[in-house]
Amino acid sequence: FTRVDTVLSARHSLGGGMILFPRELRRVSMNTFRPPNTSPDFQQTGWTAGGVDRFAILPEIVVESALAIRRFEISVVSRDATPMTYGPESQSGGVFSDQERDVTSGQWVESLSLSPRLGLGEHVIKLGSDLQVSRYNGTFLSRPVDVRRFDGTLAESVTFGGVTTQRVSGS
Repeated sequence: FTRVDTVLSARHSLGGGMILFPRELRRVSMNTFRPPNTSPDFQQTGWTAGGVDRFAILPEIVVESALAIRRFEISVVSRDATPMTYGPESQSGGVFSDQERDVTSGQWVESLSLSPRLGLGEHVIKLGSDLQVSRYNGTFLSRPVDVRRFDGTLAESVTFGGVTTQRVSGS
């Protein structure tokens, strides 16, 4: 986390910051009940950065501009591509689903703050605009899941379709 603020004059200030958040976890699960190879790995990377510019036109009129950009990516993946197998006493194979998610967003805010003295006191009136643009891309892959009886014979097998892709964006 890093933040920088500066005062350019008695009426003008600038500020900004950046945050990085990497995270990686191996074999995410309640491993007491599951063998390690049946647990997925989790990885998250991302960052956010932004800045703000404040300028007081008059003591009771302030203009503020803010810009922020965010991005993060998450993946949950198996170490083993063999089918997930459930039995009465054990599990084996890889995790049956892999997921990838990628999100990016940007935001721009412009505002005008007025603080007039009206009636019984001071009031704050804020007018402005806020534009946000976001994009999400994701994939999901499901592998077969086999259910075995106590004697090891196949009781049921579930097979999923191929990789699915999601794409959504909006403003």
